Amino acid sequence: MKHLIIATLFTSFLAAPAMAQNVSAELFGGYTFETELDLNGNMFDVDADEIFGIRGLYNLTPEIAVGLQYTRSTADFSTLADRFQDVDAIMVIARYSAPVTDMVEVYGTLGLGSMHIDYTQLVGDEESTNVTGASAAIGAVYSVSDSIGIFAELYHQAALEDYELVGDTLEYRATSVNLGVRFRF
Repeated sequence: MKHLIIATLFTSFLAAPAMAQNVSAELFGGYTFETELDLNGNMFDVDADEIFGIRGLYNLTPEIAVGLQYTRSTADFSTLADRFQDVDAIMVIARYSAPVTDMVEVYGTLGLGSMHIDYTQLVGDEESTNVTGASAAIGAVYSVSDSIGIFAELYHQAALEDYELVGDTLEYRATSVNLGVRFRF
């Protein structure tokens, strides 16, 4: 149901006729770097994993855009059996873009929103919570045509507070390299 609501919001956002010429949609995927996360005051290794996302942006000016973003990622504690966090994040984002050439632009994006975290500890012990999260990205877009571009970015997202689930005190943060495609309408 949650995914249906998100898809409906993005479809409504992209279909708005008054905004049609200034709207873009981005689909992306990537891999998070291996890292360490704090679990009950101790640092544990977390495996590299996938991240997927979608963004809808509305250009206020040629350089400044605002929009919504949804991402899905996982943190798998590699040093502890059967402990992982699935993270769904919905954020309001703001972007500043600067052209480098007629075909290439660089950008920086900041986001703030909610992260829904499903935590599994051993078989059968599962609990969820919502926390405030933030994101930041820097990247470059190559315009294949007026309406299609491909991009690469360095992306970071994190929960802004520690949280307790299934008796464990946890944190979440992930840095990834993402590749994607942008569609302008």
